Amino acid sequence: MYADSSKVSFFRGKSRSAKEAGYTPAKRFLGIAEHFPDCLRYHARGVVPISELVLPSQACVCGSQCRCNLLYLRLEEAIKS
Repeated sequence: MYADSSKVSFFRGKSRSAKEAGYTPAKRFLGIAEHFPDCLRYHARGVVPISELVLPSQACVCGSQCRCNLLYLRLEEAIKS
């Protein structure tokens, strides 16, 4: 449970910092691991507004074992991708 809470706090802080730095969209990408359908579905959504982003280790079966990460983008970067 402690691992879950620290990972959640880490990604929440990272998301908050990204918003403050002017990043608006983000993308969840897969780390090196065998992934559950939840993570594959979140990754397949592609670039989404930060407010709609499902943070790694949240709402996925893998929980604290989640190997996903996030890529924050500026709006101009998101339009190009």
